[in-house]
Amino acid sequence: MPELLPPQLVVNCRMMFLSYLPAEPEAIDRALPADLGLTPVESRAAVLVHYVVDRDDQTSGFGAYSLSYICFDVVGHDADAETPGRWFSHYFISSPRVRDYAIERGIPATDGVTRLEFEGDTLVATATVDGRPLIRSRARTGGEVGEITGGQLMVLSALDGRVMRNRHAVIMERARDFEMQSIEFLDPDHPIHPFRPREPLELVFGFHAPRASFCYPGGIEAG
Repeated sequence: MPELLPPQLVVNCRMMFLSYLPAEPEAIDRALPADLGLTPVESRAAVLVHYVVDRDDQTSGFGAYSLSYICFDVVGHDADAETPGRWFSHYFISSPRVRDYAIERGIPATDGVTRLEFEGDTLVATATVDGRPLIRSRARTGGEVGEITGGQLMVLSALDGRVMRNRHAVIMERARDFEMQSIEFLDPDHPIHPFRPREPLELVFGFHAPRASFCYPGGIEAG
C-alpha cells in the first residue's frame, strides 16, 4: 500500500458528537500535561465523538474504519472565535493503518471498534475495547438532515515534547432531530472512567450527523 501522507480526506461517515460536563472535573486538570502549558476551559468540558467509515471508497487512503475518541476543551488554541481547541486524551480506532498514522502525529491511538446502530428511533453508539463494551451512548434521532455546517476544528497532540496543532476542515450534515438519552462509561476500572459524565447528564452540545466529511488533518502546526 502507498505511504499515507497528510492531508487525508474522509467523506460521508456516520457520526455522533457529544460535549458534556464530567463527573470528576479535576481529573481533566490531571490529564493535561503540565509541561506543555495547556489549561482547560473553566467549565472543564469534555468531548466524546463516535464515528464509522463504512466503505473504503469514503477515504482517500485510509480505507474503512471506526473510531471513538475523548478530548478536552483547552484555552488558547481556538480553531476560530466559536470553537475551542481540544486535547486528545483517548483514541480507540479499528484500523491498524490509521492507528499508526495517528501515532506518528502524537495522537494516543489504541485499538478499539465502534458501532453505530439504530434501535427503532434510538441511535446507539458502542465503543468496544479488548472485546468488551467500554462506552455506550444513546440518542433519539433520525436520518433527515436539518442543517449543513462547515468550519474547522483544532485538535492537539504532543510529539517530541511539543504541542502539535492538528487543523481539520469539516462539513457536517446534521440530523434535524436530536435528543440525548444517556452516555455510559461501562468499566469503572478503566483510565477513562473519571471522565464519565456527571449525573444527571449535562450536555453542552451534541448532534448526530448521518454524513460528516473532513480532512485528517488539514495541516499540522507546532504550538
